[in-house]
Amino acid sequence: MKVDPKISKLMAQVTRRLRKQADQQAKKRAKKKRQEIKAARNYSKAVAIRYAKKADKPKSMMYQT
Repeated sequence: MKVDPKISKLMAQVTRRLRKQADQQAKKRAKKKRQEIKAARNYSKAVAIRYAKKADKPKSMMYQT
């Protein structure tokens, strides 16, 4: 079965567009994940500092050495 050149050109165009969209979505997902990790790291750092400043440490921190 021979495919019309116009149709094959359109199909290629659609494929390219889909690939580009998928790449952008993947990039967005990766960026979001990086931001979440960064936020979590900063939060845990802030919590650790907050508890280190207090004299009375919570029970959960007492068991960690």
